[in-house]
Amino acid sequence: AATAGMAAQDDAGQGRAVQLQDVLVKHKKSSFVPSLGNFSIQYNLTSASIAVAFMTNTDDGSAEVPEPGWAKNALLGLVFAGAVCGMGVMGYLGDLLGRRAMLITLGLTVVGALGSALFAWGSPGAVYGIIGACRFVLGVGVGGIYPLSAARSAEDASDHEHIGKRVGKSFFWQMPGVVLPYVVALLMLAPRGQGNVELQFRLLLGLGALPAAIVLAAEWSMQASGAVPLKPRAPARNPLLVAWEHREHLRSLAVTGGSWFFFDIAYYGTAIFTPTLLKDIFGKDSLIDVTWQSLVVAAVGVPAAFFGILTLQPKGARWLNITGFLFMAVSFALLGIVYSATSEAKTLKFLLLCLIMVASNFGPQVATYVLPTEVYPPNVRSSFHGLSAASGKIGAVAGTFLFPPINDASTAGLIWMQVAVSLIGALLTIYLLPRDYHYHGSTHSLAESLLAEPGGDRRKAAPVGGLANGSSAVTFSSVRRQNSDSDDNDSRSADSPSVDSPVATDA
Repeated sequence: AATAGMAAQDDAGQGRAVQLQDVLVKHKKSSFVPSLGNFSIQYNLTSASIAVAFMTNTDDGSAEVPEPGWAKNALLGLVFAGAVCGMGVMGYLGDLLGRRAMLITLGLTVVGALGSALFAWGSPGAVYGIIGACRFVLGVGVGGIYPLSAARSAEDASDHEHIGKRVGKSFFWQMPGVVLPYVVALLMLAPRGQGNVELQFRLLLGLGALPAAIVLAAEWSMQASGAVPLKPRAPARNPLLVAWEHREHLRSLAVTGGSWFFFDIAYYGTAIFTPTLLKDIFGKDSLIDVTWQSLVVAAVGVPAAFFGILTLQPKGARWLNITGFLFMAVSFALLGIVYSATSEAKTLKFLLLCLIMVASNFGPQVATYVLPTEVYPPNVRSSFHGLSAASGKIGAVAGTFLFPPINDASTAGLIWMQVAVSLIGALLTIYLLPRDYHYHGSTHSLAESLLAEPGGDRRKAAPVGGLANGSSAVTFSSVRRQNSDSDDNDSRSADSPSVDSPVATDA
């Protein structure tokens, strides 16, 4: 009787696993939440510089909302300061709480975007102060979306799909997010030029809440209906403690975080201040001219990112990172030479600025986002992606704060500094990230994770080649992914770790 009862329990458990797996397979076909989440990130990061351009525009005389001195140097950097906090904290919460953490970070994004638009009233100092505070809250929200969306995309990748390709597909939607604020600005300017500034800048900022609200509603619905698992893969631990115990993570973090740091110095130091650079190139243009020019510069990054994602599977994120950084260094150097040689050649300078954005979006923009999902094991993937992204946004803060004084002293000097920054990013990746960087510890299915009840027998839910109690073996394959044959070899090595591979286990 006891044997029959155990057999019935096993059959029921297997039936439940099959049902859960069917739900998860259907869910994996949709990347709606991480894709629209990524779109929300870049819309909100980009919209502030355009809103400030509206507020301080002097085409019709004096600025509608004059910018205080402190705001010129600090306002655009506050969202990145918030993002640093959000990436670190929300990345850890992603491993601790599972997908519930996404609800928290999306809620902060909605509150920050709406607050920027609805609460900023009073004197110019009060308006910018309230916007700055709300932008910090917004930064915490969009910063959290970075690691949670990346970990979600990696987790949802099927056994036969390259993780980097899946993550790259959801990341691509950051590119339209960069472009849309300029499109909205042009639509507001097209009828009769500068209109109601109070309405225009609030609309630009407030629209950032819309994609985040849609994702929040979709995620809430899926979690409430049980369509997605809520439990984390494994008990979360302090990622810094994990890195101290497994030193290979520290070396990986020096690359995933370090290269992201140097990339964001160069990228955001250029992208956020694109209107300023365009005024320096073309002189005093109208707001609509600067918006058109900024739109072109941002739009060239869309096809560049698309081709970068197509390159991920045959070449890998390491190759893409190195190639992109070197491409950036050459592009910045060409622009620096032209700037040093002449104050004219406006068209050439503009084309070289576009080339810089092509290089940035083709290479490190994609690779720095994808690398942490391939390097770290699933039980700390969200935490270490958050730490890597936070390192990047520290670089963005440095770029936004350093850009104005250095540019005031010498634009050519600033451009040559960007050459050096790009070369450092390439060298970090070349010398610290081995060619066999992919994490190939076996991962168990999400259905098995759900069947492993707290306090129950977790041996049935342990990953193949892994340990019980949510632990997993960490292995690095000695085979580099270069073609379909090597991909097959890699998948086999995931289940059978190489004798020569360094193996570390989480206690």
